[in-house]
Amino acid sequence: RLHTAYAEAVRELRGTRGAADLARHALASHDLPTALQASVDAGDEALATGGPDEAARHFTKALEIYSRAAQHLADPPDEAELVARTVDALCGSGHPETALSLVDSHLARLPADTPPIARARLLLARVEALRSMETDERPSLATAEALELVGPEPTQLRARILAMHAQALIWDGRF
Repeated sequence: RLHTAYAEAVRELRGTRGAADLARHALASHDLPTALQASVDAGDEALATGGPDEAARHFTKALEIYSRAAQHLADPPDEAELVARTVDALCGSGHPETALSLVDSHLARLPADTPPIARARLLLARVEALRSMETDERPSLATAEALELVGPEPTQLRARILAMHAQALIWDGRF
């Protein structure tokens, strides 16, 4: 009850560290929908202030509770986008192997009815993790698959994948 009351007070005051405090107390009071959204917000705040380690912790916590919390939100965060942001934060904090493991586990668990855009976002995140580490893998295979998934329509995601595909082809020595 104390954490619930504190979470309510934080929600009303919402200072510069409001999202992190709200996430912590909402989680402690088992208010998972609030904890999920506040963890995402806290991760975004941490990234905006140059704190990828802290952002990675918040985004990772959000992913841990995602399946139990998202169903209770009217507009839950996009899980594939959340994984991608977590990968960015992990790579930014010097943990690309953890980022690659995270995205690979999400790719392996994708249901058959997953929208192609979500798989494309995850493949892009995978390549972003790969570029932060030494590997013999050919990232252009993942970017080529992602390009197929997004189709020919000019979107921001397609532009990002095209840019990464060009880089991947250079890494593969196929320019």
